[in-house]
Amino acid sequence: MPREEDEIALVAAANEEASSSSAAPPPVSAAALAKEEALRKKEAELLARERQLAAAEQQQRAKPQQQQYVDRTPNFPWIWPVMFHNIALDIPAKNQWNMLWMYRSWLFMGVCLFVNCVAALTVMLSHPTGVTTAARDFGVSVTYWIGVLVASFYLWYRPVYNAYLRESSMYFNFYFFFGAWHIVFDFYMFLGIPGSGSAGIIYAMSLLTDDASKIAGGVLCSISSFLWLVTGLWSFYMYRVTHRHYRSQGLTSEAAQQEALTGVAKTGVLQTLVKSAAMG
Repeated sequence: MPREEDEIALVAAANEEASSSSAAPPPVSAAALAKEEALRKKEAELLARERQLAAAEQQQRAKPQQQQYVDRTPNFPWIWPVMFHNIALDIPAKNQWNMLWMYRSWLFMGVCLFVNCVAALTVMLSHPTGVTTAARDFGVSVTYWIGVLVASFYLWYRPVYNAYLRESSMYFNFYFFFGAWHIVFDFYMFLGIPGSGSAGIIYAMSLLTDDASKIAGGVLCSISSFLWLVTGLWSFYMYRVTHRHYRSQGLTSEAAQQEALTGVAKTGVLQTLVKSAAMG
């Protein structure tokens, strides 16, 4: 009997040791603890970020409708606003550089027209020998200053503005046609053919060589011709930049024709013509 009691005591001791060893948690390394702490911090940061985004979205929705409205009151031209013009607001960011330099090119052309007008006036008042068209040149230069500046805005600047705004094949092709004539006009004004309204290089050479006493007119004509050369070269460069952009966007003349037909159909002109033809 004592032997059986000893065996029972040994079994009980073994069971007690096993139960105590199984209840004790396994040892955890310091690296595992650091990793767990980092995960907890990351989770807390994500939750805080999510709460911030939710709060910002709620504030945005709570803003009054008037604060989100963009005032598109006509602001151009400055002396008599008839249209809205804002490159930073209208033109996509990727096209703003091209459009900004287009705008500067158009403004610089206005400067060239003004200088040409002043040079022609100087020539007319100086009465140089051998120049019989000075009065006519001055009159035409004034017409250029007003007419060409306005016409160029509507014929090539506004189309390229709309082209970069909408990535429109139709507007790009409109610009390519009239922009090419604009470049031809720049170099035509650079020449300064007597009677053309241009105080360009031919006028400058004539005044500086044949009538050296009229140095003021010769200098102004030289400045005018130089400005026309600069604007002509820059316009040609921007023309090529715009054409490369046109090609890179996959735009075509066929797409321009389709846009034109779609625009005509939306205005109802095509339907009116069809009805007229059917009735006639």
